Amino acid sequence: MKNKIGLSLAALAACFALGLPAQSALAKTHMVACKDGTHAKAGRGACSGHGGVGTAASHAKAKGKAKEKVKAKAKEKVKAKEQAKAPAKTLKERMEGHMAAKHEAAKKPEKAGVAGAAGAAGATARCKDGSYSHAKTHRGACSRHGGVAEWMKH
Repeated sequence: MKNKIGLSLAALAACFALGLPAQSALAKTHMVACKDGTHAKAGRGACSGHGGVGTAASHAKAKGKAKEKVKAKAKEKVKAKEQAKAPAKTLKERMEGHMAAKHEAAKKPEKAGVAGAAGAAGATARCKDGSYSHAKTHRGACSRHGGVAEWMKH
């Protein structure tokens, strides 16, 4: 207790000599740096929710991490601004891209219906891309293959 009183009196004397407000000097002398870089009043339980009272090294490390976070946020803002400046695709451009992807997917044999004589057996329709549909109803037959070219007769 003597140390705190001695330190407080010394701080008050220094403030009086320099003409500074005493309250700020007292507050500064009773603060500690926590391990996560925050500050708390010195005393029992100081920094209990912040990983404990830190050392000068842990305080410097926390400051470095904080600077890295600030830099990362700044980079994200720059990237967002650049994306905002880029011209937005028109509806026509988006639809053209969608239809081109759909057309390419229909060309792939694993996605297309069964083609050739093997596919024709029991088929209900021949699609415009040459594959066959075995749909039980007309609804949706060849929907991903350009539509129905002809209905099979059974």
